[in-house]
Order: sequence, then structure tokens, then C-alpha cells
Amino acid sequence: MRISSCRQERVLVVTVTCLFLWLACVGVLRMTGPVHTAPFVQHPVRGRPFYGNGRDLMCVPAVDTSDVSEGSMYGRPVHEEKNIMFNSVPKCGSRTLVWVFWDFVRQYNTQEPVYIEYMLTTQDYDKSIAILKNNLAANVKPAFLHGHYRYVELPIEERPVFASMIREPLSRYISWYYFMRYGDADMNTTSLHKLLGPRSARPNETLDDCFHNDRADCREPFYYELNVRLFCGYDPKCDKDPKYALQKAKQHLENYTVIGLMEEYEDTVKVMEKLMPTMFGGAVRTYEEMLAKSAQDSKTFFKKHPSKEIEEYLKEKLKYDIEFYEYVKDRFHRLKEQLGIGSTSVC
Repeated sequence: MRISSCRQERVLVVTVTCLFLWLACVGVLRMTGPVHTAPFVQHPVRGRPFYGNGRDLMCVPAVDTSDVSEGSMYGRPVHEEKNIMFNSVPKCGSRTLVWVFWDFVRQYNTQEPVYIEYMLTTQDYDKSIAILKNNLAANVKPAFLHGHYRYVELPIEERPVFASMIREPLSRYISWYYFMRYGDADMNTTSLHKLLGPRSARPNETLDDCFHNDRADCREPFYYELNVRLFCGYDPKCDKDPKYALQKAKQHLENYTVIGLMEEYEDTVKVMEKLMPTMFGGAVRTYEEMLAKSAQDSKTFFKKHPSKEIEEYLKEKLKYDIEFYEYVKDRFHRLKEQLGIGSTSVC
């Protein structure tokens, strides 16, 4: 009996040792190195990949960079922990993504999202650059820094991960106009009306009224060229020459890991999870779980489509933003194809 027992113990030791070595080889057990460098494995319950930090991934992280142009960051996977600077374009769905990161705080005990004050004008050029740099330096990686601010040029060694999301310009403009006057379940009109200038359209005026009464927020170029100005940056020339702003915005796209589309929100989150798994891991599942509530909370209470005359006028005024949107959309669709993300795929 004792001999048999010893043999059984030896067999058990050998079996366990072999199993341990096999698991180590496939990457389930990591004996050295930080957790965030561990490859994904199958989630024991959901059967989906997850990282060693417990984030439940719907999308297998991308590793191939063969389709990324030399010198470009667009579509290049980021597996290390880095700060994310997310340019929130007004009325392009950024609040929902911020809510996803707040849910990460609850689920994974991550850092709270860092809000950066409104800085969309170029009046305080040096101040804006200093504030953005100070926020990057003050937060431990990986931090999610979001707010209404412009692209800022930084040295490569200081550069964070840039990401953003935009929306079809006419739809964005109409949504922004009525949001500022009617709000939604998350933003009350009292605080929004305080932001309306003396020359702005009044809270009870429709978009057609705004044009007929020659209000500032329906006539001034800032409101029509928001996208190209934001992605052009804080160079004063970005506000003076829309063609220059458009050219620079297209160039700066190469410094972004991705600029997604609000109309393709779920695919945008899937792309972000694939390209930035250590920061966006779990975003797809979290987004799906909160979709109904976030859509309800961020839906503008009232909107009225403008007349055909005003719509055509707006399209002409928005032509630079529309060209930039189409350029971003084309790049985003090609990136989705490279990553194997489509309307019929899980990821």
C-alpha cells in the first residue's frame, strides 16, 4: 500500500509540474513582468478574452501593425499603460464614454476620469498649452483626460495617446443648438442658459428664428468650423484660415490612435478596445450594459429640423467640417476592415 501510495504521489507531482509548465508557456501564469504585459486568455465564466487586471474583453487585442503607415499613430495598437487625452467634441457622444470610465472606477478601482476645463478658443494660447501639459504631468498613468479642448502638439517623449469621436456636422450642429436651449436629463437648462451670450439666440427661438434674427451662434464662423479648428490646434491661424485648419486637422489625424464616429458608436468602442486593451479593456461590455440609460439621459429634450432653405445654407457653411468628417469616416472604415470589425461581427 505504501509503495502504491508513493507511486501515486510521484505521478501526481509529475502531472502537476507538467501542467504548471504548460500553463506558463501559454501565458496563463506570469512569473515575471508587470501585469499589463500579460497576453489575453479566455474568461473562465464568459469564455471571452481578458487581461491579467481582470478587464473583460469582448475584442481580441490587435497586435499587427503592418497596415500602419510609417510615422503614423493612427490604428497602431497600444499595449502599455499610457495617459489618454480624449478631445470631447460638443454633442458627439463623449459623455457616454466618460460614464464608461466612471464604471471602470467601480469595477476595477481605476483612476477617476480627469476633467479639463473648456478651452476651445485660441485667446489664451500659452495658458491652454500649459494647462494641458500640467494635467498630463500631474496624473499617474494610465489616466483618462477629457474635456472640450483642442489638439496640442507635444514632443514624442511627452505625447499621450490621442483619441476622439466626431459626428456628421449638420446633425451635430442642430443637436448642439437645441441642447443649449432645452438640455437633457443629465444637463438642466438653468446652467446651460447661463452660457448663452448676449448676442445668442434666445431659449425659445428655433434654428430658423436664429437665422432670421441674425443671431451670433447662427452666423459666426466658429460654430461652423468647430471640427477643423479643434483638430487643427491652438495656432491662431487655425481660426483665421479654414483651408489651413482643414489641412492641419487631416495631418494631426496621424497622431491619433483613432478618431471614431458617433453614428457607429459600438464599432468605435470595439476599435478602442482592440487598439488600447489595457486602458479600454471591458469598454464594449460596459457600454452595452449602460446603452439604454445613457441614450435616455443624453437625448436632447427637443429638436426641430430646419427648413430646407436653412439646411442648404448650413451645409455650405459647414463644408470644411463636412470634408473633414468624410475624410475621418473613410479612414475609420478602412481601420475597421483591417481589424475585422463589422456590423455582423461580435467584434
